[in-house]
Amino acid sequence: MTYAIVRQGDRNSAGGRATGARPTVKSSGKSLAAYRSGVTPHPCCGSPGCSKHCNAKVTGGAPTVFAAGKPVHIVSDSDTCAHKRVQGDNKVLVKK
Repeated sequence: MTYAIVRQGDRNSAGGRATGARPTVKSSGKSLAAYRSGVTPHPCCGSPGCSKHCNAKVTGGAPTVFAAGKPVHIVSDSDTCAHKRVQGDNKVLVKK
């Protein structure tokens, strides 16, 4: 199966966007998401017991594709808050 590559600003299933960038590596004009990028706060951040949604990081990464020496993130990777990455560049697909 192939998955789209994740770039800075691409969102997870709750709307949290990858904030970190690899400024020297671009896909369709946007920087790839940095390895273990931060994620913008997203629902249910601010509610009791939901702090993991306020400071999540992207996890996972393609085992065979690297950029700037680190694995690239792809759609289907999970964030530390357990939301999945759902947005990426469909022009660059990575086999997993």
